[in-house]
Amino acid sequence: TEHARERIILENGVYKINQTDISFTEEQIYQEINQNPEKFSPNVILRPVCQEKLLPNIAFIGGGAEVAYWLDQKALFE
Repeated sequence: TEHARERIILENGVYKINQTDISFTEEQIYQEINQNPEKFSPNVILRPVCQEKLLPNIAFIGGGAEVAYWLDQKALFE
């Protein structure tokens, strides 16, 4: 459907929308993201990076598991 979420896969220099016939060149996908940012969302790995860029925290209080999760994501922030 028009509003389904699908993975974007880079294959042989072409960005393809998984399970569709839709594909973009690098220039086209950058243009599409700039013109229609609401159509794109980060996956579970990139969500914390996008969240912190858009809504930065002054302080963070978390439990042990949550702190461990954020420490696992450290390389994404560098």
